[in-house]
Amino acid sequence: MPGVLAQRGLLPGNPNAYLPFAGLGIFGPCVAAIILSRRAGGAAAVKELIAPVLHGRGSLRWAVAAVLPAVLLTAALYALSFAGRRGPVTYDIPMFIGQGISLSLLPVMLLFFTGGSLLFAAIYNGTRGSLLVVILAHWCAHLNNSHRALPSDVVPLLAHTIIYAALGLFVMRRAIGQVRTKTTGSPQS
Repeated sequence: MPGVLAQRGLLPGNPNAYLPFAGLGIFGPCVAAIILSRRAGGAAAVKELIAPVLHGRGSLRWAVAAVLPAVLLTAALYALSFAGRRGPVTYDIPMFIGQGISLSLLPVMLLFFTGGSLLFAAIYNGTRGSLLVVILAHWCAHLNNSHRALPSDVVPLLAHTIIYAALGLFVMRRAIGQVRTKTTGSPQS
């Protein structure tokens, strides 16, 4: 937040000077969870906390699901370049709020995050609790980060949102079908 506040003129100085504080937001919750787990239950509690990250019982198909959105976004932007879109096909990793994004994109971002959350939950459940594969999926969401084109070019974000929304709907529909099969004994459409 300090970098965003500096970008908006509410804190003095160059916003990049506040970038080291982003590490607190990124790693602070993890460090706090480890410290509190250690305090509450010792080394065993810390081991239990970290165990889902360390086990990789995920299959190859879930690893593919983890990288699929980044690959599809790159392919979509590449195809759009043949249709006349100007701009990069890949983007670096920024922080969304620091890009000066208009609040008018909030509904798009809500759909983007909801679709991604559904996909990440399906990956977690499909790998029987492997946070390692979910971390990979989240990291891959930033391999080609559509937010980097904002605020001037919304096409990459819209393409990325469609990808995550479609994948989210796919896994949600599949999960609902599995629940129906378990409760009725036969698949329903």
